[in-house]
Amino acid sequence: MTVTPTLDDHRRALGLLTVDETLALGADGVRVLDPWSTLVSSGVVLGRGTVLYPGVVVQRDRDGVVQVGEDTVLYPGTFLLATAGGSIRVGARCELGPGGVQVKANQPGASIELGTGVRLLNGCELVGRCRLGDGAQVIGTIAAQSVELGGGLGGHSHVEPDERGAVLKGAGLARGLRLQRGDVVNLTPSFDGVPVERQSAYHPKPSGTPR
Repeated sequence: MTVTPTLDDHRRALGLLTVDETLALGADGVRVLDPWSTLVSSGVVLGRGTVLYPGVVVQRDRDGVVQVGEDTVLYPGTFLLATAGGSIRVGARCELGPGGVQVKANQPGASIELGTGVRLLNGCELVGRCRLGDGAQVIGTIAAQSVELGGGLGGHSHVEPDERGAVLKGAGLARGLRLQRGDVVNLTPSFDGVPVERQSAYHPKPSGTPR
């Protein structure tokens, strides 16, 4: 007789907690809002008060490390991955999302460290060796590779902007960037000076079609 694998069988095969085990994280003060759509690997460390929204994935293999500090919020679509000896360490009171944030330490030597009160949102991705100090922010569809953002005082809403953690925002690739406290870099591209073209320049009409 053929035995159909259960949902929990599939989870166990990938090193993930079962639905009941995911729900049981609440006994340690973790707020799991939807255990059926939330995927957490065995061995992940989640601090008390951590909030896991639906659709969150926190995954590691036996050589990877993931630690999340207290009262950190992982919004829908957040994806944390630590494999091949990589490590992810997230401080307390961070906000990851909304907007499909990805944090990946999935190669040997990869290490991503987020200080207290760091914010990542609106589709950013962190890879490689990244270090973000207290209150630093990455906002937008930015691929951040091995960047270092200086920490600040009082979080991202501190009364003195130049004493806040560094900010990287906009869209594009940031590789090897180093910012100090109070710095901000806006990678948003501009359309100024870009020529207007006809779409047929990229999508030629089929042969024989009248022009």
